[in-house]
Amino acid sequence: MVRETVIQGNQGDLDVERLSYELLVYLLQYMDVPLKDVLKVFEKEGMLPKGTGLFLFRYLIAKKHIRVDMLQKVDVSKKVEDVIDCEWGDWVDHQGKHAFSLERQ
Repeated sequence: MVRETVIQGNQGDLDVERLSYELLVYLLQYMDVPLKDVLKVFEKEGMLPKGTGLFLFRYLIAKKHIRVDMLQKVDVSKKVEDVIDCEWGDWVDHQGKHAFSLERQ
């Protein structure tokens, strides 16, 4: 699935880079909320098509902006903090500038 996300790269007319950055911010803000709820609210507030949040989540994994245990099935009913690995990849914005880096201990 991750490979297809990278290959697709752009889902229709969506600005995948900008939206994936926005989703990353949501994930950081709502670490104690189930992943499926964060994705649902993200889609609703952004007036995005159903499934876009999961597409962008997979995109963040594929681009190594977030890490998950690839040996485990991603359970979207778990809290974000229980799905995403403790180390976060660096996020680089559209101009190649360093936007932020966060490592949780």
